Amino acid sequence: MKFYEISGQSCTGKTSFIRDHLKSDKNYILYERNTVNLFSDFISGLKYLGIKRIKRVFLWSLKENAPLLFRLNIFRNSVTKFGIFLKLTNNNKSRKRTYLVDEGVSHLPFIFLNTSTNEVINFIAFELSSLNVRFLTCDHRNDIESRLSKRGHKRLMFLDKTDFVNRNFSIQSILIEIYPGLCKSFVKLENVRNTE
Repeated sequence: MKFYEISGQSCTGKTSFIRDHLKSDKNYILYERNTVNLFSDFISGLKYLGIKRIKRVFLWSLKENAPLLFRLNIFRNSVTKFGIFLKLTNNNKSRKRTYLVDEGVSHLPFIFLNTSTNEVINFIAFELSSLNVRFLTCDHRNDIESRLSKRGHKRLMFLDKTDFVNRNFSIQSILIEIYPGLCKSFVKLENVRNTE
């Protein structure tokens, strides 16, 4: 089944990009993360990853600067991404519509802020080779900070905004350099300023 992962640092306009695609082209459909899918995708993700990889994701989750419940949610969210990947790559039904996956496996480097970005990339290199990634960027730090101030972000309850933005820009730079050679397809999309 054809699908695209939509990734990029916070406040680059991923939601607007998806909304515009769904409105303008009926061939696209957003992968729904309803309660049933979240549960089944989490279980599938656990089976897919196996004990060794689950342990690494769990330890990375525990390293994040947040309360324990939030870190456990990071773990659940991360594992679920692999379940979605497994479901969509193994589903060979011929469909005219293409799924859009908001922040799938390719987005994991932005989740694990306290783990080396290259280590996370190496961990997901196999999955990346099957992924079509649309990567939204914004090179204007002031725009990102302004949007974060207006919209907020769960991580900002535990992290300094400047540190968060700096880390995300660092990750963005690494991914833009490395992902084109690892992903099945990688398209960098520069966001128009002040659209969100």
